[in-house]
Amino acid sequence: MLQRKDAFTLIFGEFCDRFNYYGIQSVLILYLIDSFLFSKNHSITLYGVYSSLGFISPIIGGYFADRFSCRHKFVLLGILLILCGDYFLLFNTQDMLFLGFALIIAGIGLFKSNNAVLFGSLYNTEPNKKDAAFTLYYASMNAGAIAGPAVYGTLALTLGWKCGFAASIIGFTVCLIFYLLRLKHFIKAAQAAQRISRFILPKMILIGAGLCAGVYFCFQFNQYFNVLIAISVLLIASYLLYLIKPLPKLDKRKLALLILAMCFGLFFYAVSLQVSSTLLLYITEDVNTKLFGFTIPSQYFMSLYPLLIILSAPFLAKYWTKHSQKNGRSSALISRINLSLYLAAASFIILALSAIVPNQFHYQMLLILISLLVLAIGELAIGPIVTSAVTYLAPEKQHGIFMGLWYLFIGYSAYASSLIAKLMNITGSEHNAYFSMFILVGGVTLCISAAMTLASKRLARLDPN
Repeated sequence: MLQRKDAFTLIFGEFCDRFNYYGIQSVLILYLIDSFLFSKNHSITLYGVYSSLGFISPIIGGYFADRFSCRHKFVLLGILLILCGDYFLLFNTQDMLFLGFALIIAGIGLFKSNNAVLFGSLYNTEPNKKDAAFTLYYASMNAGAIAGPAVYGTLALTLGWKCGFAASIIGFTVCLIFYLLRLKHFIKAAQAAQRISRFILPKMILIGAGLCAGVYFCFQFNQYFNVLIAISVLLIASYLLYLIKPLPKLDKRKLALLILAMCFGLFFYAVSLQVSSTLLLYITEDVNTKLFGFTIPSQYFMSLYPLLIILSAPFLAKYWTKHSQKNGRSSALISRINLSLYLAAASFIILALSAIVPNQFHYQMLLILISLLVLAIGELAIGPIVTSAVTYLAPEKQHGIFMGLWYLFIGYSAYASSLIAKLMNITGSEHNAYFSMFILVGGVTLCISAAMTLASKRLARLDPN
């Protein structure tokens, strides 16, 4: 088992990963329109590819780490790939842009799920503390999500777009040093598994290269990305049936609960990921952000969302730990996912109100702030507990693949989110159209919430613990 003092290294690595991912995401649409002169629709498409693959790719890293039992090596390779990707983004050409994105997404794929599983292993002997620990881990990850948009947005305005990529290079260089300093502890943990594959380095190089090539293809031929998504859904469904079929009945029931929880989570993230697409464009085009003579960059609102998550996390972590102990882990899982969906619906209804109130007196910004707070509480309700649920509902030898599956579902959510953003691709002259689209998203989410409420008792019976 890993030592507790390794937690800081894992948390800082997650911070750097989210700093890089959300920093790029927060400026991506505006960067593509400004630097490459892409249309808004094409920029949203590329945003959807980037956002979804950033969550889809970790299932590949989780799968191969489960097979080769060398999570620490995949984490290190992921860091190196992300570093290289940020470097290529410094060159302002379309080929380098897509190659940089390919390296970054491949690096996230090898890094993200394995880093989370390593962190979860710290609490294997204290399962009651896992939910609280993952809530704090989730909050730490959101620190990177705060810093990324804030730093990228500030540097883009003052020094130019490339300076954000340079900031990511510096951060990941420090991250790499921290991991190398703790490397011997990760090696000991891997040796304890007694299942390390031979000739692992050539295999890892092939996996990394293949993943990079696949991601590059997705960006280069982004018009066919919806077809690839459909094919991946069929392949994943077939693989899950193959994986679950030989398991005992109790394990099947637990995995059924976990997969259904992820499916409902998909709806939440399809709504919440509008923050860095539709909401970004809405604030840029239609909201008066001038305060005390200073115009607030729209990217700062992208940092505000994770900041609200961090500020809310300490208050909610303690309450939800007691709630899980009182009601049972599975009942807590269902009730918190259901709550998150209701909060997402409420958030968009509040956004709809912001689209019809007068611009003066900053009513719009106040309602956007309230909407983001409601959505942040919803994300804290769902994100940590589903991540934690993977480590007690999935079989131990398959933790990596199911952690990757959870990120895969969020990736599908990101793609669905980009489709919603295209529907809400509104010009500034169509002010009331934002109200119609926001209220539609809120209403549909409310219906999904009600459906889960009706099904909650049956879901709870899948796992009696």
